[in-house]
Amino acid sequence: MNKKPLVSCIIIFLNAGEKFFVEAIESIFAQTYDNWELLLADDGSTDESTEIALRYAQQYPEKVRYVEHEGHQNRGMSATRNLGIRQAKGEYIAFLDADDIWLTQKLEKQVAILEAQPQTGMVCGPTQYWYSWTGNPEDTLRDSMREIGVLDPNRLYQPPTLLRLLLQNQINAPATCGVLLRKELLEKIGGFEEAFRGLFEDRVFFAKVYLKASVFVSSECWDKYRQHPDSTCSVEEKSGQYNPSGKSPTHLVYLNWMREYLSQQEVNDKQVWKALQMQMQSYQPLNQPLILRLLRKIKRKSKSLFLRLRNFIRLMIFQTSIKHIYGSNNLDYSMNELIVLCVVRNGETYIKSFIEHYFSLGAKHIVFLDNASTDDTIAIARQYSNVSILQTKSPYQKYETIMKKYLVKRFSLNRWNLFADIDELFDYPFSDVLSLSSFLTYLNKNSYTAVVAQMLDMFANGSSFQDLIANKNNSLKEVNSYYDISNISKSTYIWGTLSNQAVKMHYGGIRKSLFSTNNGLTKAPLIFVDNKIKYFVDFHHVENANIADFTCVILHYPFACSFQEKVYEAVQTDRYKESASDEYKMYWKKLMQDKDMIIAQETARKLKSINDLINGFLIVSEKYRQWVKIHEMQKQIPTK
Repeated sequence: MNKKPLVSCIIIFLNAGEKFFVEAIESIFAQTYDNWELLLADDGSTDESTEIALRYAQQYPEKVRYVEHEGHQNRGMSATRNLGIRQAKGEYIAFLDADDIWLTQKLEKQVAILEAQPQTGMVCGPTQYWYSWTGNPEDTLRDSMREIGVLDPNRLYQPPTLLRLLLQNQINAPATCGVLLRKELLEKIGGFEEAFRGLFEDRVFFAKVYLKASVFVSSECWDKYRQHPDSTCSVEEKSGQYNPSGKSPTHLVYLNWMREYLSQQEVNDKQVWKALQMQMQSYQPLNQPLILRLLRKIKRKSKSLFLRLRNFIRLMIFQTSIKHIYGSNNLDYSMNELIVLCVVRNGETYIKSFIEHYFSLGAKHIVFLDNASTDDTIAIARQYSNVSILQTKSPYQKYETIMKKYLVKRFSLNRWNLFADIDELFDYPFSDVLSLSSFLTYLNKNSYTAVVAQMLDMFANGSSFQDLIANKNNSLKEVNSYYDISNISKSTYIWGTLSNQAVKMHYGGIRKSLFSTNNGLTKAPLIFVDNKIKYFVDFHHVENANIADFTCVILHYPFACSFQEKVYEAVQTDRYKESASDEYKMYWKKLMQDKDMIIAQETARKLKSINDLINGFLIVSEKYRQWVKIHEMQKQIPTK
């Protein structure tokens, strides 16, 4: 069985003839990457190209499929690409028009980039404008490279940077044949806009991608874009519908669509809107621009005000739902002390281990926000001093981020706090030597305001999901002492200001091995809450923070109770709608397919010490090591 991810290659065609069409197909068969399928999507052809496509499908049934619209209709380029996407079975999607070709290493190199960077939604690069296909010597001199145009290629761009640059005419849109995308991204953005049957269907599509996904822009070319008089662009240019360097009716349609789409998506980026307005001004009568700009500005401001008002109202409603159950309401602690915050529901299996772990680590106080537990969570927590319990019945799927921000603002302004889920036990390198107070002193001394932690999924050796039974008296650490980091990938850390470039984003792990989900494993749970830092960005990250020069670990216990029941509840209630809904649906699908699945694989290892994870899973700087050595030596000096 081929373990490489499947790539679905989609060629749309309409009366493609034979020569160009066969060359395009054969360029896919020539790929050095072998795990692909080819979908030949017919847009209602009336020439021999339908027969050619059917012939390939019959000759290579394991690799090639022919698809068409109902009744052999002609529905345009976007609808035909969507037809291919719906039929695709691959994890990744690539497009090729029937008159272009791929270079032989296109798939191999682009797949490698997406596999190495799980947070990347699309990879693209420059395209060769191909005139020399004619064989004429003079046409060889006309071949040129159409660059994307970014000043700094071979890096990842976060949304909406590329959209802004595209609207400012600072970059070119990539050729459709030059990209590789994750299928889940295509499904998320709704594929291609079928109202655009020909020209600008690619611009519209890439605008949607740039608004939602991280994109890796390479400096390497992987395709040849054939230049000939019968191409869509050439035909439309001759008809006057398209002007590659100026105004045209189709360009105005594209800009109008863009304006409506940005409004629908509630985009508030000022630079994006300014760039769009600059382009649209050339189409407006001289006596209208000012009033139209004012009206649109009012509309955008109104939407922004509505969102802020909605969130403010939600916060007010949420605050009225809070009840104080147990413990202190006001916490006083210093910059060298730490409190732990946690939102919990039905956490009786975890809460004893959670409380005892954090107090043994040195935490001064723990605050729980109980989300209407129906088990013994509150009763167990009340057995401990230095614990506070608040309670709300507000729905988690609607108020998740509001709950967390509320706790941080109420208890931790201008101090350190650690936010952890009930099944997460945070620890730091050399905690057996370095006290929590000394650990925080190191952070303060170096002006760090956030610490990155990598999640490590823990489990019991030899267990299947059928064996998992909740037991509130068990020690999480003792029962679940195994881990597996064999299937973890890493990529550039993109949040905050790094003091150590070795800090990376982690993805995958045992859940990827079991469920094929590419889970993000990186969080910033420990933060100093000053007036600059933005927390819970994209749920688990921070902005405007100085990131510490080492990473910590979050021992994560997703399999400590009846995992199947937990997943079923999450899917039925959509409890994690904001942050992890699709992830839990994938868990459920796999569990239903293989109920006897064993968690521990051959690559599982027993965790003996957190320090064993350094220089592989965790990283520490030499400066941090020296700090630890100083405190280790101080401990060894006998006291009089």
